[in-house]
Amino acid sequence: MGATSQRRAGGRGAVRARGGAGSSPGGAMRKLIALRPLPRPQAERWLREHGFHEPGRAYTVLRRLSEDPLPRTHFRKIFPHLLPACAKSADPDRALVSFERLVSALANPSMFYHYLAEAPDRLDLLVTIGAHSQALADTLTRNARSFHFLIAPDTLERPREKAWLAAELSRQLLPIRQAALKYDVIRGFRRRETLRIGARDLTGRATVEETTRELSNLADVCLQAVYEVALAELQARCKIRVWPAAARFAIIGMGKLGGQELNYSSDVDLIFVYGADGQLTPQLSVQQFFTKLAEEIIRAVSAASHEGNIFRIDLRLRPEGAAGPLVCSLEGCENYYAARGEMWERMALIKARPVAGDPVLGEEFLAMVQPFVYARHITGSVVQQMAVLKERIEQEIVRADQLSRHVKLGIGGIREIEFIVQSFQILRGARQPALRERSTLRALELLARFKLLTGAEAAALAAAYRFLRNVEHRLQMEMDLQTHTIPDEQRALARLARSMGFATVKDFSRALAQHTGNVRRVYRDVLAAAEKTTVAPVLHEEQLPATLRQAGLADVPAAVKLVENLWHGAGFVHVTQRTKELFTQMSPVLLTHLRQVADPDAALRQLEKFVSAYGSRGLLYELMARNPRLVEMLVRLGDASRFLSDALAQEPDLFDIICRGGMLTEPKNPDQMWQELTAAGGDDPLQAARQWKRGEWVRIGIEDVMGLVDLERTHLELTNVAETCLRFALAQVRSSTEAFVVIGMGKLGGRELGYGADLDVLFVGDAAASGIAMRLMDFMSRPTAAGTLFQVDPRLRPDGEKGALAGSLEAHRDYYRHRALLWERQALTKARVVAGDPALGEQFIAMVHELVYGRSITPAEVAEIRRMRHRIETERGDPKHVELEFKTGPGGLLDVEFAVQTLQLRHGREHPSVRTAHTLAALNRLTALGLVEEEQSLRLRRNYLFLRRVESVLRRQENASVSRLPADAHEQLLLAKRLGFPGGEEFLNTYRQITRQNREIYEQLVR
Repeated sequence: MGATSQRRAGGRGAVRARGGAGSSPGGAMRKLIALRPLPRPQAERWLREHGFHEPGRAYTVLRRLSEDPLPRTHFRKIFPHLLPACAKSADPDRALVSFERLVSALANPSMFYHYLAEAPDRLDLLVTIGAHSQALADTLTRNARSFHFLIAPDTLERPREKAWLAAELSRQLLPIRQAALKYDVIRGFRRRETLRIGARDLTGRATVEETTRELSNLADVCLQAVYEVALAELQARCKIRVWPAAARFAIIGMGKLGGQELNYSSDVDLIFVYGADGQLTPQLSVQQFFTKLAEEIIRAVSAASHEGNIFRIDLRLRPEGAAGPLVCSLEGCENYYAARGEMWERMALIKARPVAGDPVLGEEFLAMVQPFVYARHITGSVVQQMAVLKERIEQEIVRADQLSRHVKLGIGGIREIEFIVQSFQILRGARQPALRERSTLRALELLARFKLLTGAEAAALAAAYRFLRNVEHRLQMEMDLQTHTIPDEQRALARLARSMGFATVKDFSRALAQHTGNVRRVYRDVLAAAEKTTVAPVLHEEQLPATLRQAGLADVPAAVKLVENLWHGAGFVHVTQRTKELFTQMSPVLLTHLRQVADPDAALRQLEKFVSAYGSRGLLYELMARNPRLVEMLVRLGDASRFLSDALAQEPDLFDIICRGGMLTEPKNPDQMWQELTAAGGDDPLQAARQWKRGEWVRIGIEDVMGLVDLERTHLELTNVAETCLRFALAQVRSSTEAFVVIGMGKLGGRELGYGADLDVLFVGDAAASGIAMRLMDFMSRPTAAGTLFQVDPRLRPDGEKGALAGSLEAHRDYYRHRALLWERQALTKARVVAGDPALGEQFIAMVHELVYGRSITPAEVAEIRRMRHRIETERGDPKHVELEFKTGPGGLLDVEFAVQTLQLRHGREHPSVRTAHTLAALNRLTALGLVEEEQSLRLRRNYLFLRRVESVLRRQENASVSRLPADAHEQLLLAKRLGFPGGEEFLNTYRQITRQNREIYEQLVR
């Protein structure tokens, strides 16, 4: 759809005036325009012919306006334009009456007429607003300054960004002291900005996307302002002088607000979340305080004054719905969704977005719900569940006679478009994270790009969505009512048709039927396709080769042998008839999941290896038949990681723990891990540590493969395991009196450790430090039958491999102050204490901050960073396949990391908050300070996580360090499928787009 056609239908001049208005006026009209005496019957006849339904009333209004003695002279100047403008509007009667109401409310109509005579398009604007929206016309009538606000330069020419709105509202609130008066300022701000947004929409200056985004941004800004006022008031009332950093509160926008698709008269769907339980004062808990805060926010937002209210709030989407507490802790939300979350909540959370309060807590909430929303075990049957839910909502809310007229919930309506989008997101979002898009229109583009919808289907749905949202807007802005039903009264229907740019109701109805018909066809196709995917294949011995071929197995003879071993046992293994029946019973689930993985041959091999190692085949099959998710877990694990699958086969007890629900329940923090490992130490602490580490990696790997956690959580838990092993190793090799600390660097320092990574460290301590460091490295790296703990890499120490293995605090200070190169200063942005003496560690980090952030980097140093990045790109990668280097190549991971670290070095002196070792946390803080644009930040975050996911999938297979995409086409296809892409070319296209974006933003930031 072209840019012009995306603009609001029914803008200025969209409908020709009746009776040929727009051409030369007839004699009657000329007399009316000239305000000459004209017999009333003749005047009323002309008005009726030109669309006035109440010509008598219109005639009376015109005479009143023209006979007012004071402004009469000025009125004559604008009258020749007023009448034709009303005649060609959507509702001439309403336009004229609204105009008179506005004039009557003015203290100086003459000056008003003068303003209109200066620029006739101002009159067009007023007539358009009056004809379309009684609510917006009322805003103009109640406050004459709103007219001057509208006609000011640039008010309507372009959308206003969220940052501008926030700054302007802050400016207006600054001189106000009383909370009640501040809330009134916010109400007035919301009312005026809605008038501006509506005027842009009605005059064809805004697309649907711009209108809904502006309405959503306005809501965000108003909610943030109310939150800040309410928080300050409540803190003062509760006499809380010192606010603990851990006491955090976030407002999560849901529904249309979350998707930045808000209507003119939408409720705002909200969830209130706080960080963690605790006490603010001996008498006041965190939950009690934030409940009071939520109550104050609800009251302030919902209460009306002479400026109206701010918004209507709907809290029914919170955990436990209307029966649940107003506020819920992050942990409480997680427990609720894990234990009792329902399908409708999965669908609702697709739109979740932090809109006010603590942005970091908001992002933590989003990260927490992702595994619930985009669970990997969901199959096509869920689409039927969603459809049943949709139909039940329709039956409960929409009368049968309104289904064809309800643009939201009716046949072919907005909800069906959202259903189509959300079906694919729920089904595919775990394996195709790019589909996790809140915006319906952007999601449709992605569905077409991933070939889940055809281009024609996606275009038809997008066109229908824009059309129906415009209809919805026209219906709601008329009286500021939350309505979605097309009227059946003919005059109202004609007004709606003309407001949408159609000359007749018939033309409008034809377009409506075409759009809703297109939507319904795609909706039925999606349901039909989902039904096919839920039909489970059946295993028959005589058809086994064909069945396995159909399931995607490439080496069918080998697969047949593996299935026969699973079914009947290999060699001298005796398998009872009951066990064979159990395998037959679970075989449809097995075949379904084999079909869904990238490499079913590898998955089947690993499954057979595990079953052979497990021992009690009958018990195992009993468990798998009772819990099909265990089948899915073993198949997915076998496809995703030979390393993890082998580890599980070597420790079958881990599987039993998983089956009892003892592993995959809650995330573990470092203290829990430390308690577990020290308790397991026994007579052979090294062997105990290796077994514990292997169990933890299997647990984390299964959570990762099954989509129970997001990538950042996986990296954090892998880091915690490594950190716990370092602490444990240090406890074995030194006495408590020796001053010694291990400083994590690189991904370990940033809490971003992935599979197959070495541990980059520095050792700091007294004279005995080098000996402790050598013993610690031996403990960590010594190979045994159970494997090693971790490879420890100390090469980032002063003077590198030529330098002492460990050094004192002063030795490090002297080196970094006088001899360190710029890249070493940059590397210290990742420094973090991971084990050892806390006091010595604090001293080292304080020294690092002094040396790294004590001064900002110079332009010459920025140029040196760029040269260093270029040198890494050209020297470390394969020059013949530079595009495959996802870490060091152009636009790779290092582009993002170098950009963030450069900005940390540039701004860390004056902004201590950016001094964090975590790449994305630093990016978020730089963005919050306005040092990175929001769009740049959003792209860098998404792109960085995409490339880290690529890295994770590749490294997870063998737990080996991999920094390059496979050159082999088949291996590329396997990678693509494991990432959720239908084919290798689709993956490469996305990869190329992401690396191009990364390089462009890198060039913008590192200069």
